[in-house]
Amino acid sequence: MMIKVLQVFRNTIEKTKLYVINAFAASDLDGNGMCNLEEFLILNKYIESDKYDEDKWADIFEDNADIRTEEERALSFDRFSILCMEYNLFSD
Repeated sequence: MMIKVLQVFRNTIEKTKLYVINAFAASDLDGNGMCNLEEFLILNKYIESDKYDEDKWADIFEDNADIRTEEERALSFDRFSILCMEYNLFSD
């Protein structure tokens, strides 16, 4: 029984990991390996349209952006992944 439960858990983790990887790739429109505010909002607007609140997501982004360049703030893949889990983003 325990082995079956672990197999289901492992499969769920792998599917979630793949989904987050694909969501990040979709958000990185310019291919620079990070997700800026505009990219993050576009992804949320089209994938999570029923939950979309631009001000809310902009605040979440600003509070969590872990890359700061001279031009902008952005999310790394690791931080993006954490946000997906914390805020149940792209859950469907």
